[in-house]
Amino acid sequence: MKLLVGYLDNAVGKDALKLGIVLAEMLKSELVICQILPKPAKAKKSSKVDEEYHQFLHEEAKKSLDKVKLEVPSHIDAQYVIRSADSPAQGLLQTAKDMYADIIVIGSDKMALNGEFILGKVTQYLLNHATIPLALAPKGFHKNHGFSEKITRLSCAVSGSKKSYELAETAAEWAAMFDVKLRFVTFGVRDTDITPTAAGFDAENIIINEWRDQLQAGFDHATEHWESEVPISLEIGGGDNWKKSIRSVTWSPNEILLIGFNKPEKLKHLFTSHDFDKIVRYAFVPRLVLPRLDK
Repeated sequence: MKLLVGYLDNAVGKDALKLGIVLAEMLKSELVICQILPKPAKAKKSSKVDEEYHQFLHEEAKKSLDKVKLEVPSHIDAQYVIRSADSPAQGLLQTAKDMYADIIVIGSDKMALNGEFILGKVTQYLLNHATIPLALAPKGFHKNHGFSEKITRLSCAVSGSKKSYELAETAAEWAAMFDVKLRFVTFGVRDTDITPTAAGFDAENIIINEWRDQLQAGFDHATEHWESEVPISLEIGGGDNWKKSIRSVTWSPNEILLIGFNKPEKLKHLFTSHDFDKIVRYAFVPRLVLPRLDK
């Protein structure tokens, strides 16, 4: 397996690098640490200033990657590359293709709070065009939220429908690769825009209980013929907003959250794009997003 780390010489790049190293250690993978530079503007007349500026950027990128070499453990097989592209996202996709990468590792948009992950333009583009998983490092991962030890559990987010548990077999394969137990998690958000009467609260509780029963039935259906040796469990979160619901479940500091992603026009049985954004944003732990490629 080969991991491609999208690196920048800042906190975002350091978060991605830290997660790349953790994953490489556990998966015994190769690392490709890549810095994408803007492609020189095409012009009929070559501008000496433009050429010198691009050369300056290349030299600075080389210096930053030389520093990175000191942070990567010597037993990890790592390559360091500098590429030019029309955009960072396009550059990462092309590099992943050229290097036969299996996972792209990136950091959050800088506007995120510590522990959160905000989908910036690069991540959004990769989600809609990448055919390999994305590993998302939350902000501050390299110093405040870095793993103190190896990964101990893999959680898999499901919407609760039987269809959403189609990810179960794939999740079990990833858990086996990490040699950890597997937990399915799902999240319920209570609508606080409506203030029901006492009878309304009773009705709402009935609906919530039915929803929980449906979740359990989906889990039972998925595990009825469970053949994997990976231990599994189910946990249901709840709250009056997404942040509270996601953070109501227990999270290990050494855990990864697995999420299936479909392009918006194919989101039928997974989370809506809005739900997906919230789960990616508020989960405490690194996220591993798997593209679901419908044939």
